Amino acid sequence: MKFDAVIIGGGLSGLACGISLAEAGKRCAIISSGQSALHFSCGSFDLLGYVDGEEVTNPLEAIGRLPKNHPYTLVGVENINEISSAVPAFFEKVGVKVSGTNKENHKRLTPIGNQRPTWLTIDEYITIDDSLKGKKVLLLNVAGYLDLPVKFVASGLEKLGVSCDVQEFSIAELDERRESASEMRSVNISKVVEMVGVSRVADAVNAKVGGYDIVLLPAVFGWNNNNTFAEFKSKVNVEVKLVATMPPSVPGVRLQTLLRNRFQKMGGVMLLGDSVIGGNIENGKMQWVETQNLVGEKLIADTFVLATGNFFSRGVLGAPNEIYEPIFGLDVNSQQGRGKWYSDRFFGEQPFMRFGVAVNNTFLASKGGQILNNLYVAGSVLSGANQVKEASMGGVSLITGLHVANLINKK
Repeated sequence: MKFDAVIIGGGLSGLACGISLAEAGKRCAIISSGQSALHFSCGSFDLLGYVDGEEVTNPLEAIGRLPKNHPYTLVGVENINEISSAVPAFFEKVGVKVSGTNKENHKRLTPIGNQRPTWLTIDEYITIDDSLKGKKVLLLNVAGYLDLPVKFVASGLEKLGVSCDVQEFSIAELDERRESASEMRSVNISKVVEMVGVSRVADAVNAKVGGYDIVLLPAVFGWNNNNTFAEFKSKVNVEVKLVATMPPSVPGVRLQTLLRNRFQKMGGVMLLGDSVIGGNIENGKMQWVETQNLVGEKLIADTFVLATGNFFSRGVLGAPNEIYEPIFGLDVNSQQGRGKWYSDRFFGEQPFMRFGVAVNNTFLASKGGQILNNLYVAGSVLSGANQVKEASMGGVSLITGLHVANLINKK
């Protein structure tokens, strides 16, 4: 099979890159081995929240303080400004509305009640601002649902001067599910909501909300339907916002589906449940790759993009004495000596989080020091960023995925 571009990895970075290429008329395929980190999404996308432990107010201004090998430094501030300014419109075409600006972070509420600086937040989620102060808030959980630690969330809100009560609600169909602890997970609850209809759930919620200004609910609406929460919200008597839960993330599952749908609508080919097991490199170029499922079939392309994720997604692996990229044996940036991979401080910055595939300033990979002129790298498989400590999760994936697509489209 012949394509203009083959993307290895179906997470946020690979899908963003694929959609941008497909919109430009490229014939693309995405090879995805399984579910992505979007299933752990908090409903927000961080651009840059911290540099050297200090909180960032303006992400664009702070990018200049990052190391030279950081993916953002390689992309460049002007490119990041252009790309990040266009991301809300990119999401809107996918079917998701977000709010936020690349020039000023806002605060999101974590599932344990902490505040974190972030760039964009899906509109249905609660964000922290002065408008909450003085409001009477009801944190309303599904009875038996344990993946929203309501006491922590309520405590976090009260520290902000928000009056917050905690209650529970249920309906008969959810009571039946509660007989098995494994059924009381966000996606299963969401399926029940869609099965019985939002009116039933709204009636149960309305019985609790009298006297409150805002009701906060766990994000368990619309795993497979982009309109479920909007319909539910229209039937509730007070303002409704969602709170991020522990994984799995219902909005993350839905976003992954919407991104895949957009890619396929633009003519892209999704090869789901498949893995690249190798490829052929000649004359400094990747000629073709082969997958586990398509035995004997070569996927030929002018351009390839590696977007397989970091250690979490097995895009980079560790052996007793080395860090390596497992598919092609690409060059990686790491540190010599296992003792330098980690810190003894459990909550300290762990050096291995910055390990990943090495690229040049146009995001081309290398093997044995030789640049591969048609193999680009995007997303968290790149070296140089600690996305957890920096609060750059989502941002690194989106910015580098879309930047690589721009580089390819300009060739």
